[in-house]
Amino acid sequence: MNYLKKGMLKHISDKIFLAFHKRIKPRIVCNFVKEKGITCGSAAGIFVTYKNLSKSDYISQLINSINTIKTENTKSLITEKIHTLSQEDIKDIEDNCGLKVLNGRSEIVDHIPYLLREMCRLRKRQLNEKEIIIISDNTVLTKKLTVNMARYLRFLTIMSRDMTFVEKLEKEVLSETGLSLQTMGKLDRTVQNFDIIINMTSDVSLDTYNIKRGAIIIDISIGRVLKKVNNNRKDLIIITDLLFANNGILKSNPEVFSFDNKIPSYIYEGIKTQDNINPVAIRVNNKDYSIKELVDTYYGKSRNSSVFLLK
Repeated sequence: MNYLKKGMLKHISDKIFLAFHKRIKPRIVCNFVKEKGITCGSAAGIFVTYKNLSKSDYISQLINSINTIKTENTKSLITEKIHTLSQEDIKDIEDNCGLKVLNGRSEIVDHIPYLLREMCRLRKRQLNEKEIIIISDNTVLTKKLTVNMARYLRFLTIMSRDMTFVEKLEKEVLSETGLSLQTMGKLDRTVQNFDIIINMTSDVSLDTYNIKRGAIIIDISIGRVLKKVNNNRKDLIIITDLLFANNGILKSNPEVFSFDNKIPSYIYEGIKTQDNINPVAIRVNNKDYSIKELVDTYYGKSRNSSVFLLK
């Protein structure tokens, strides 16, 4: 709502704006400028409030608004409500707006090997001793993650109902890394054997009582469907996002809109540079930690249930 409060309008109360929010039209509120004054993006004011707004209404209004204010140079869209959207919602927006909706999943996939290796380094443990399962969404992201992870592991399992996808992936991983994948067609009680679960799909259900004590779950599904798994298992570590440093390369009007110093993966995907390659924080159980803070908090000397102390 701050984008509306300029000039004399800054003296108007929020209640007045909310009362007339349906009459307020979407608009570009500021541009993002790189060095030499090159405009590389814009911030749009579309919703004054989300109160009493259903998801279908949100998507409909978003599509109509974006199509009204986008330019021929607009290629992608960042929306703060990304984690409330399903794959079908995102496809609907992309098809109707002709833009790519950035969700940050590719950035997380790229950095998972670094994250896990760094956590193990801080704990003086070996990542290749851990049992890891990837719950597949049968896309190129699962393929990329599997090949990258296989380079560091002795044990890696893929769960997928698509046997054609699995067979192709097995051959590629063996050819590129020499690792022979283990495969599963469905999740069963053997899930309790895994130290680390990486979930890629929104079509999954985990029986929390079958998950290994102190296990790490990295959920990068659309909608983060496993983010509440630890509601009745406080020993589980649920990682739902990586945060990156905002190096300030994009300039804007801070009174209207500006990025935080640490930005989530879906924003990083749109503004990343070579200066901020590795994540600076991890979102775990709805709180943000540096990797060292995470290790100290969950795997410190007072914690004997660490996944890195269990085999």
